[in-house]
Amino acid sequence: MTRSGIVTAWALATAFLWTAGQARDQKPDAGEGRQNRALYVAPYAADTVIDPLINWPTYYGQQNTGLVRATFGDNGSFGWSFLRRTMGIPGWPEAGFEVPVSSGVDYLFGGAVWIGGVVGSDTLVSTGSEGWVNVREFFPDDLAGAVDELFGPADFAMRAEFTDTSVARVSVTDEFDSRLHLPLDVRITNRSHAWRTSPADAAVVYDLVVTNIGVEAVHDGYIGFYFDSDVCGDCDANSGFADDLSGSLREQGIGYVIDNDGDSLPGETPRAFCFKLLHSSVPLPDTSFNWWASSAIAELDFGPRMKDRPGDPYRDFGTGGTGTAVGDANRYYLMRHQEWDYDQVWCHSIGPDDTLWWQPPLSLAYDLADGFDARFLMSFGPFDLAPGQSERFIIATFTTDSIHTLPGNAANLPGDPAAYLANLDFTSMIRNANVADSLAAILVDPLQPPAGLQVRATSGNDVTIGWDGSCLPEVTGHVVYLSVVDPASLPYPGVAPPWLEMTELEIEATPGPEQSAWTLPNLATDRFYLASVSYRSASGTGEPAHPITVWAGERAEAPEFVGSEYVFVAPGDNIPLSWTTLSSMAVDHFNLYRFSTPQDAENAYHAFYDRGFAASAIAPADSFDVNGRRYYYYAMSPYQVLPGAATLFVDEPVAESTTYIVAAVDPAGFESHFSEPVEAVHVPPRDKDILVLTHGSLAGVQFQSLSRVVEFYDSLLTGYDYDLYDWGDSNRIYIETDWHLLMEYNLVVIDDDLRDGIFRPVWEDTTQAFTRYLLSGGRLAYFGSGGSMAGVDAITGAPSTRNLTHSLVRRFFGAESGRIVPAIYLAALYHFPPSYADTIFGFQRADPAALEYPALTYDLASGRINPGALQLWPTNAPLSVSTFAPTAAGEVTHLFGADAAINSTMAGEPVGIRRQVGPAETYLFGFHLWYLELPGARALIDGMFDRAVLARFDPDTVLMVSAWSLEPETLTVHVGNLPSGLSVYDIESGSVRLSETVVPLSTEYTSGVPGFVGDVLAVRVSAADLLSLYGQVYGYFRIPIKVSGSFAGGDPFAVYAGLVLLGKLVGDYDWNGKVNIADITMGVDRLFRGAYPELAPEDMDVSGDCRFGVADLAVLISYVFRDGPPLMRCP
Repeated sequence: MTRSGIVTAWALATAFLWTAGQARDQKPDAGEGRQNRALYVAPYAADTVIDPLINWPTYYGQQNTGLVRATFGDNGSFGWSFLRRTMGIPGWPEAGFEVPVSSGVDYLFGGAVWIGGVVGSDTLVSTGSEGWVNVREFFPDDLAGAVDELFGPADFAMRAEFTDTSVARVSVTDEFDSRLHLPLDVRITNRSHAWRTSPADAAVVYDLVVTNIGVEAVHDGYIGFYFDSDVCGDCDANSGFADDLSGSLREQGIGYVIDNDGDSLPGETPRAFCFKLLHSSVPLPDTSFNWWASSAIAELDFGPRMKDRPGDPYRDFGTGGTGTAVGDANRYYLMRHQEWDYDQVWCHSIGPDDTLWWQPPLSLAYDLADGFDARFLMSFGPFDLAPGQSERFIIATFTTDSIHTLPGNAANLPGDPAAYLANLDFTSMIRNANVADSLAAILVDPLQPPAGLQVRATSGNDVTIGWDGSCLPEVTGHVVYLSVVDPASLPYPGVAPPWLEMTELEIEATPGPEQSAWTLPNLATDRFYLASVSYRSASGTGEPAHPITVWAGERAEAPEFVGSEYVFVAPGDNIPLSWTTLSSMAVDHFNLYRFSTPQDAENAYHAFYDRGFAASAIAPADSFDVNGRRYYYYAMSPYQVLPGAATLFVDEPVAESTTYIVAAVDPAGFESHFSEPVEAVHVPPRDKDILVLTHGSLAGVQFQSLSRVVEFYDSLLTGYDYDLYDWGDSNRIYIETDWHLLMEYNLVVIDDDLRDGIFRPVWEDTTQAFTRYLLSGGRLAYFGSGGSMAGVDAITGAPSTRNLTHSLVRRFFGAESGRIVPAIYLAALYHFPPSYADTIFGFQRADPAALEYPALTYDLASGRINPGALQLWPTNAPLSVSTFAPTAAGEVTHLFGADAAINSTMAGEPVGIRRQVGPAETYLFGFHLWYLELPGARALIDGMFDRAVLARFDPDTVLMVSAWSLEPETLTVHVGNLPSGLSVYDIESGSVRLSETVVPLSTEYTSGVPGFVGDVLAVRVSAADLLSLYGQVYGYFRIPIKVSGSFAGGDPFAVYAGLVLLGKLVGDYDWNGKVNIADITMGVDRLFRGAYPELAPEDMDVSGDCRFGVADLAVLISYVFRDGPPLMRCP
């Protein structure tokens, strides 16, 4: 695609000058090499290459000049093999530096940029790849891809941006210092340019800007360009890469690689891969050329090395070889050491008496001199980079006509390298280098448009745009342009089409020459803008950059459906949907979308334009032909468009799994984020009492005596309408294929054998069966070791404390972690050796932690454990009993009761936990119900099925801010409904405490409290005293408050009462339940006057970065006065 704005003189000229060089017949000396440059003015011609449609941005770019196909990555790489990913993009096939295009002959395996320098006391090097153990230290900010289309003077151009700051993404430690990656803190933009007219089509030019984005200066910096060429046809099928030769034309500053004879089947390889530095914004007194052959065998890892000189001792790389420089320290040495290596063909001719070079190993010199798998590095420096400073480097990779002119010339190697070199034709190499020099001259013309224009940041109504620094002394400043997009020019409101152009250049600002960013203030959020920038110089004002679309707004927060992610209805009933109002935007209307399945809803998208990439998956809603390009518009059709004041819609009966999402739309047509989806679920009548799931597996040792377990449950559940499913039998199939069966029961009990195979995270993740059941108001009781919840093999895993991380457990159960005790593992340890018997065995009972729970005792003579399995552990205690650490929302029901003769470390730890989450109720027990004595087990089932309320806060909801009000609030908890034989008058009222430590303000006996039979004990407590135990709570949080003390006879007394905390608002510094100007004033006083030192920065953060500064005040002001984006607390 030919670009507009090409300099007229360049477009019309057709002549070029080039200087031919002479073939070398002697070894070059070590030291500096300088570059000769000649002028080339490229003729203008229409494109001969049709570029594929690319869905920008991508993770690599590929240039096609018509002669050369060259690839580069968004991680500082060149060629194909060092890309972050190697999944091809249609139209850009696998190719490193293919010449000619579509020949299959590749001249580049991979290359990369290296940056080295000294930061503080650290010597650091960051590489796109070092080429051997694949140390990759440059990454884009967005891993989805950072190569984008660029508009400029070339026929086709692209731009990549990447940094070395991501320590976590570097998977290899420093090979020399054995430490993690230490970044230089640099950002590199790599602009790739290609011209498609001969002879410019032999080169691809890369224009790099290196910027110090850190807070420390980089001293003695060097930039290097590494290339491993592998000149061959089908490199995977033959060893054509093993006869390559590295060399240089020192006077021209060119490094190259060629095949030794140009005849590497399949495909001839007569050309060269060449590299040259074309331009630098900073003087570079040192230039080095190094080549080497890498090998894991030290004797074969070779690179030319100079002999010791005064002040320049030999450096040992520490590998046993002289080629591959491992680690930052060695790579930096290679870059800064002024050394220009002899050509590879001279290896066999370097003798022991050579005054400059160490002699190569005799066993290797012959193979090296006539061709080997070699690579080279060209390095330039030194230069310094102060924080914020940029420098610019323009390079070219290019090819040649045929280098080989004499058949059989390779026979001169290794014996006569001078004759071999004399028979090579370097004419086109020098000519094409000169052509590349003149292409670089076009790029440094200050009349060219700046590159890399993009939105850098948005804060409130201010938008900061940035561009790549010119690094040109001729640039005396910039001109920033800004224009408003007429909403009437938008085909669809709220969506900017990609073809927008500036009709007039309206000057917004004139930043200075050192600036590469500008903040556009006070932009309206209900419209789009177009922004551009150009250079100013003595030659005038240059071409403006291709404009970018700017929007000061951001997609508003989504309305949210009230309730859970499911709406539960009986089959045939209407679907009631309600959602929250939005304070963050003015709502013109709501778009309600309906999908057949949740999977369809996952693919929901906001309206957008493209060039047709999505058309194969999404039917376009419209299309437009603009300037010879076709664009497509995609948008979902709302199922219902509802007024902005609506918060309720009742749909007709629908099929199960029908899913809804809702979004708000403002008067300008900007749509908010989508809500979380809500799925319609058909719930059958819940007319059965209890479902028991047991016997999870038929494989291996049978720990249960199933017939005895069935007898136990038949006795236990007498009088209940219950079903028992043998999970190991075919009954499991019904539940696994139709989770609706769970919905019929008021209580589901999971009481597996010791294998713990019924609660399977994979099944739950797939079906959400237990999640649906609980959200619909079900009660779930789990008995077992909890191994499957913690990802531990419940049979053979080692005992350990594990976090209970499965989403179902975190959401509904009240345990943070579990001390998981598997079965067979400990059974073996009991016998070999028996020391575990005194630490983990010994469970005899579950002691109640509160009055509403019964005592539970292990039934020694039950016979429900398989007699064969009893041989594995002591018969006086069950094995595989686990304990748990409760969350703040977890209510401990039982404690581990150990045999008095056993020194069990688990004694007294929680072994049962209850939690109430909305309509859902869960119980988690670290033991099995089926081996307990029947009376206690029955009392437990009765209590779970019809739980009595023994304590309740009235009211049960409190604002956290009330704890700090001028008139502190008093909370009242009522205690009553005690078990038979006990009365509230038996409680020593003076012993009562809340949460173990809080002393009540008063206690009194009263009656007539709804929900309680008879008299109750009313306990009043200071809200401040109680709530101070929980710190800052944000949003809605339910916690069980333990009310404990003693009875008159000295026995302990404990019950639980649930309390809902309504926490602090983000930005509400004065804790009055509002965010307003008073909070802004407090923020100003804190920031500028040091007031309110008791407020920590993370508590005052409203931007989500856990700091407090001017940016937070700006966000707060925008929120209060401009209806700005939602405030975000420190996570």
